[in-house]
Amino acid sequence: MARREKEGQESRRPGEQCAYDELPPTGWGAGPLGSQKDRDKKISVDAKIKLLAKTIKQADQEAYLAHMDAEDTFDRAEKRLSTSMAREGSRKAIISWEVREKAILQSKRAVSVVKST
Repeated sequence: MARREKEGQESRRPGEQCAYDELPPTGWGAGPLGSQKDRDKKISVDAKIKLLAKTIKQADQEAYLAHMDAEDTFDRAEKRLSTSMAREGSRKAIISWEVREKAILQSKRAVSVVKST
């Protein structure tokens, strides 16, 4: 899955990456926004690409929240020594993986649509 995510990120053009980076950090992308130098060199980005970046970022956030929900369930199961809660965490982890896969595929499709226009 990490390989697919990396391929999706590498397939973005500079303008697309700038549009994505301009959005507030969330989920897996939450971290430093880069150096001040990187933030200062803004590229004019088409509104269509900005909307696309926002959609991709929302899908990333949804996947991140699903992942964290599964992790939280596992943590509670471990503290309570609850096998039923651990099973619930497993179900949530599978759903989290599916949501993440969907976000990656959505990102790849969106980038290919933008490249074809």
